[in-house]
Amino acid sequence: MHGRRRAVDQAVSRAVPEIAAGELRSARNLPACSGQSPDASLPAAEAMESKDTWGAWSGVYRQGGCIPFAFPGLPEIGCVFGTALCGSIHLSASGDGDAVTRREALLAAIGLARWVELCQVHKDGFIVDARPTPTELPSALEADGSCTRERGLGLLVKTADCQPLFFAAGDGSAVAALHVGWRGNAADYPAVGLSRFCEAYGLDPAGVLAVRGPSLGPGASEFVNFGKEWLAAFAPWFDAEKQTMDLWRLTRDQLMRVGMPAGNIFSLDLCTCSLPGLFFSHRRGDEGRQGSLVWIRPAGEPASAGRGRAQGVAGPHYDPMCVNVPAGRGKA
Repeated sequence: MHGRRRAVDQAVSRAVPEIAAGELRSARNLPACSGQSPDASLPAAEAMESKDTWGAWSGVYRQGGCIPFAFPGLPEIGCVFGTALCGSIHLSASGDGDAVTRREALLAAIGLARWVELCQVHKDGFIVDARPTPTELPSALEADGSCTRERGLGLLVKTADCQPLFFAAGDGSAVAALHVGWRGNAADYPAVGLSRFCEAYGLDPAGVLAVRGPSLGPGASEFVNFGKEWLAAFAPWFDAEKQTMDLWRLTRDQLMRVGMPAGNIFSLDLCTCSLPGLFFSHRRGDEGRQGSLVWIRPAGEPASAGRGRAQGVAGPHYDPMCVNVPAGRGKA
């Protein structure tokens, strides 16, 4: 156990200059090798002094390579969206020591010790009050969504173009996490997941907040076989000329159809396929997966808890630009 803990600490320590290099490289849209830490464009110290110019990416640096999101009016809810700067957290059936270390480092960087991981199968399974799963083993829980009211328990979603979709009860008492691929959209999974979350805890969809994280954007979601892969009812979200689907708008509309107000739906409109080096993308041929989490903070823990803790960052923490953008207003 102590050996593993040291390995995690060393991994996080090594990640500090690598994340600083990666955030600058990605912010400038310079090419970077997906799945690996890019070479430094500037030394780490200079990266930290560049807050005025690269303020948003300083937040990524502080969170161990993740992009933080703050649900409006819910400081008790924690939420981060992973990037390729964390390294891939995908764990094969045969096991991967480096991936295990990265997974534990991700938890340490945001101040958590436990998570619920699912074996995502692109269906409509949903687990209520799932129990914690080990970080060192692949999950055997086949489902694409889960919810909890337990404090300090992260709900993990692994993606590489699919949408990480998180819900929070308006009173901060419960959270849910969905993995939504295009097949999930085709099966109305955003609406199904929201309904099951509300049924589990007696919630009104009108009082639930949602955020959709970085994923395949409208310009990159090409479907040349639309007629075979989608029902005709999905034609309003399909651009026949460009042969692309607006999955972002589709998810928003599916949530609204079952009672979630448009003003409660937020998004980080960053296209994973269009930002190599910052995100893994299945469409680009990447094998890696980024991990995103939502959780309820332990009682008494401030909203900034965990930020920079694992990296040993001293002094006041720089607050990143949390991208609280209502869905549909931003562009990839």
